[in-house]
Amino acid sequence: MAEVSTRAAWTTVGVLTLAYVFSYLDRQILVLLVGPVRADLQIGDTAFSLLAGAAFALFYAVMALPLAVIADRGSRKRLILAGVAVWGSMTILCGLSTSFAMLFFARMGVGIGEAALTPTAYSLIADLFAPEKRGRAMGVFTTATFLGSGLSLLGGGAVVTLVSGMPPGAAPFGLHPWQLAFVAVGALTLLLLLPLRAIADPPRHHAAQTSGLGAAAAHIWRERAAYAPMFLGIPFASMIVYGVQAWLPTLFIRGYGWSAGEAGAMLGAVTLVAGIGGGIASGALADRWRARGKGDAALRLNAMLVVISVPLPALIAFAPSATAALVMAGLFVLVSSLTVPLAPTALQAITPPPLRAQVSALFLLAVNLVGIGVGPTAVALASDLVFSGDKAIGSALALVGTLSYLASALLLLRGLGAYGRTVVALEGGSDVIRV
Repeated sequence: MAEVSTRAAWTTVGVLTLAYVFSYLDRQILVLLVGPVRADLQIGDTAFSLLAGAAFALFYAVMALPLAVIADRGSRKRLILAGVAVWGSMTILCGLSTSFAMLFFARMGVGIGEAALTPTAYSLIADLFAPEKRGRAMGVFTTATFLGSGLSLLGGGAVVTLVSGMPPGAAPFGLHPWQLAFVAVGALTLLLLLPLRAIADPPRHHAAQTSGLGAAAAHIWRERAAYAPMFLGIPFASMIVYGVQAWLPTLFIRGYGWSAGEAGAMLGAVTLVAGIGGGIASGALADRWRARGKGDAALRLNAMLVVISVPLPALIAFAPSATAALVMAGLFVLVSSLTVPLAPTALQAITPPPLRAQVSALFLLAVNLVGIGVGPTAVALASDLVFSGDKAIGSALALVGTLSYLASALLLLRGLGAYGRTVVALEGGSDVIRV
């Protein structure tokens, strides 16, 4: 368990959360700069989609695996510092890019740098906090997903408005306005290197036991009944979360005539208001249940929230007005935020310390490949092939969302028994890898 003070542990969580916020800013700002980037680089929608998706997501997901091996064997603090330095520098390079190839390479670098953060942070938090206190700490860390997303929408909407009103050559240093936005965000990211020097990396006494990803995969396979709800159920839920994230602005733009700036501002505000406190509240509740002897608290609460979520995409899509749709979107963000810290909290409870970063990386690989890789595309295919009209994207969100949430709920509920038994079996002996 942690060999640092409570104050140092929470300072570490705070600084890691700030870094996570900036990771979302750096990765998502491109999405609201479609028009000027396409115009300046003279590329089409398909090429832009590669910049926004594959260039980042593929390298983010794949590189997390070898970096997690480093995290479980060496200095987690140094790895995070290196990752921030890489993705901040590459974000600046995005702003200096003058061609598709150069921007694609820079986006790859952003993905590689950011891959060092999340699995390593999960491992650090699990080592810094006892099981009955982990949910609250993980809740604070994961609020960054909504804080970063909300700020990206707000900032991106403001940038879109600024870019549309600036004449060519008006930005400093001969940069286009969209380039200046990347340079500014990247420079701010590099400033994170100063507070990150204060994070705690408690000594580990079992790092030598791990033999790499093979040991992590073998452990997951041995305990497959317990890991199955997380590796299968959570990715299904992430499909519609990423689908809504990708297409909700379009729903309001096409269905209700909003501008991109209006959509960014309103949805960003809703994301910030509805999303920030949810993870902290659910993490605290999971901790309370865990302290009362309910070993499956985090996963059980996650399953309950997914069941509640089943009708929400349809309520957004078929709302009678833009205001009602915005309220339903806020409810969706709130419930989604409640679920975010629960899966990583549940994951750590059945994962030995020497494998935590690697198992987390494999889990995030499954979530990202299904969530980012399938979710937005599934919504687009449903919109193109099944529905038609200005509100087709809403109907597609309702269809994909209902089916994916139902699949997730069934998998999570079915796996609760095996997961709970594994927690009990590993209680008090989680430092030992069973062979």
